Amino acid sequence: MEPSHDGILDEIAGLVLSLVAVSVETTGRGLRLRDQEGHFPFVRSDGYSDAFVSEGRGCLRDGNDEPLMACLCGAVLSRTDAMVSDHFTPFGSYWQSDWDQFASCEGIDGDAEACRREGLTSLALVPVETSQGCEGMLHVGDEHPRRIGPDDVAKLEEVASYLARCLAKLGEMRESQALTSHQILVVDDDPTVRRFLVRLLTTLGHHCHEASDGQDALEQLQALKVDLLWTDLEMPVMKGIDLIGAVRERYGPYGPRIIVCTGYPGAVSTAELESYRIGALVKKPLGSVLELGSVIAKVFGEQPN
Repeated sequence: MEPSHDGILDEIAGLVLSLVAVSVETTGRGLRLRDQEGHFPFVRSDGYSDAFVSEGRGCLRDGNDEPLMACLCGAVLSRTDAMVSDHFTPFGSYWQSDWDQFASCEGIDGDAEACRREGLTSLALVPVETSQGCEGMLHVGDEHPRRIGPDDVAKLEEVASYLARCLAKLGEMRESQALTSHQILVVDDDPTVRRFLVRLLTTLGHHCHEASDGQDALEQLQALKVDLLWTDLEMPVMKGIDLIGAVRERYGPYGPRIIVCTGYPGAVSTAELESYRIGALVKKPLGSVLELGSVIAKVFGEQPN
């Protein structure tokens, strides 16, 4: 199985829309990202109809007929010096809480009625920019007039900045080939945590096996050849530290690399980390999929520390 960049983007998109939802209360929200053809389709949306998401045209243009900020068109460009409007922010966002003003804006290209048909009377369009240029846009709309204002846009710009950092990190991982696929045995007595972790690791392209405690893991290791043992510490039957000791005794220097994931980092001493050659200590609750990918890459020496 090859590393799934699409799967990682899907995880990121879901997280971003969750952040948008808790930051600004609106009827609809969506994320558009640049694809390989240079178009900007919606990759995730909530509260918008299928017909709205599939709309093709409609963008603001300056006096030279250059696109400034797209609403429903195939290009997304950020602010230029030619823009002069109280509703364009220094970040490059456009917002409007009065549909009539938006609809009457000079240079609306194509079907500017799409938002009205969707029942939206206020909206915000926030670009997502990295060093490689504009990578996408947050599209947030509401059916109530005056619902979206400057404070809301500022919150959305924070989310867009977070997304830009995630995309930049993903690009670095892709370029450094950090997303190498590995065989991983995940050991945790909590099935919810275990399955969530397996889902994240599978998204990164890894092949995962599950064990509910240390004894279960040892038995599986008799038949499995894994590259990485990812284990909790506090478990019934056999604790994580006892599992690690047994693995090191059985396989010596030829055993799997080890990552400990625990809510109690202090439970492992520095001496144990060194003597058992534990590659990394990850604190619960688990971080983002990109953070997990970075930890694994470092353990395998696939990117610089």
